Amino acid sequence: HDDLPAIDNDDLRRGLPTCHIKFGEDMAILVGDALLTLAFELIANIDLEDKKIVQLIQVLSQKSGINAGMINGQVLDILAPKNLTKEYLKQVYFQKTACLLQVPLVMAQIINDGNLEIANEIGYKLGIVYQIQDDYLDKYGNVNKLGKPIGSDKKNSKITYVNFYKKEELEKLIDDEYQQIMILLNEIGANHELIKIIQGLLKRGK
Repeated sequence: HDDLPAIDNDDLRRGLPTCHIKFGEDMAILVGDALLTLAFELIANIDLEDKKIVQLIQVLSQKSGINAGMINGQVLDILAPKNLTKEYLKQVYFQKTACLLQVPLVMAQIINDGNLEIANEIGYKLGIVYQIQDDYLDKYGNVNKLGKPIGSDKKNSKITYVNFYKKEELEKLIDDEYQQIMILLNEIGANHELIKIIQGLLKRGK
């Protein structure tokens, strides 16, 4: 849905045609609806005690919903004022991206009776820094690695973190955030595979 003409109007995603470009807007809308519905079906069929299944459904619905989740983040993004502040932008990034990244981390802690607070903090930090990286790559990235055109934010007159920080400042901010995330991952005893994935995000080019 994020790539549709009514929202970001992107033709490419990871170097491939977006869903509406390849299959049409009608199919792209239906696929988005179907995938969201499928998520709840999969959770409902997990072999887990009922109380935890309800908790998992609550997390997914809240973090993807309208009150303080992804959909509200998209609304804030669409309605963003031209002179938006860094604080407003951070709130958009939190709800648009961090909320979704909190979901799998918190779900894993629910299933394993782990630390929900730290999982939420990791997801929050990871979502914010991931979006900051997007801003950075849109201006300073390599179009061949990125898999989509660069400079789209400037073309669409969008204010991003690039408007508030110099190139070197952004690089330091991104690196510092990831170092803090690694500390938190160790606190919850994250396995090697998850740590490796997040380490890879620090150096991502797309």
